[in-house]
Amino acid sequence: MDRTRRNGAILLAASAVALGASLSVMVPRIVAFNRSQTQQRYKKDTITARTYTAHGRDVSLTDATDPDGRPALRIRYGDQELHAPVRAPGAENMPTLDGYGEWLAVVWCIPVSRDGTPADSLTSDDVRIILVTRLPPEGFDPSTWGTVRRKEWSFAFHEFMPDGAISTSHYRFPLPETRANLAAAQAELEGDQAQVEQARLAAEQRKIDRLPESIREFPELKEQSFEWEVALHAIPKLQVPAYRFKHTAFHFSVLGWTAPVAGFSILGMLAGAGMAFAPSRIRPGA
Repeated sequence: MDRTRRNGAILLAASAVALGASLSVMVPRIVAFNRSQTQQRYKKDTITARTYTAHGRDVSLTDATDPDGRPALRIRYGDQELHAPVRAPGAENMPTLDGYGEWLAVVWCIPVSRDGTPADSLTSDDVRIILVTRLPPEGFDPSTWGTVRRKEWSFAFHEFMPDGAISTSHYRFPLPETRANLAAAQAELEGDQAQVEQARLAAEQRKIDRLPESIREFPELKEQSFEWEVALHAIPKLQVPAYRFKHTAFHFSVLGWTAPVAGFSILGMLAGAGMAFAPSRIRPGA
């Protein structure tokens, strides 16, 4: 065996050992992460009817205005009633909610197991029924600037509770990540993790301070949260933020050192195999 083949065989073997070692740690981390994801999963269906029954109570949705004359949706649920601010529909009192386009959605959330089948012991009270509205920033025409200023969008969630109440909560659109944070980068070079986190929080707060005061206190919609998945039904498809893959088993925060080691090991195996099994070089005059 010539030197090149011998070195290739050594590289191939060493890389295979490194790959096996990294996989022996990586696989349990992936399994542990997946097992830790215990949040309830839901199958989500939308309806556009203005009248239906929720938890045994009648629901009716009619176009209206609030005391200040602004567009609103009158929500009646059993003996409960509220006026929810909305973006004015294209035409009032249409037979369905289609006039609101992608500014409003009624979402039925049915619990399912991890494989998508109905959850065990499912009852009607387990189904969550939510009317979500997307609201443009104040002072901007919803058909022009109000449509594109998505960082200033807010969302109202009106959930029809099994006890007959209407639970309302508010969220704001997620802000983009800060791409360049010099203070955080400097602290990371110095190994000061507390300072890194402080710099990141300060940058996040500066972005929040630039938002309209009316929505600053609203919590941000978090990727993969239940509220985020419901809000997607009231967001135009072309304006949904790109998925950032932060909360998956293959994120660096889960895999850690095993990811680069596995990657370089595979490259080493390919290089070693190429050296070990390459055809012999024919020398002139041999």
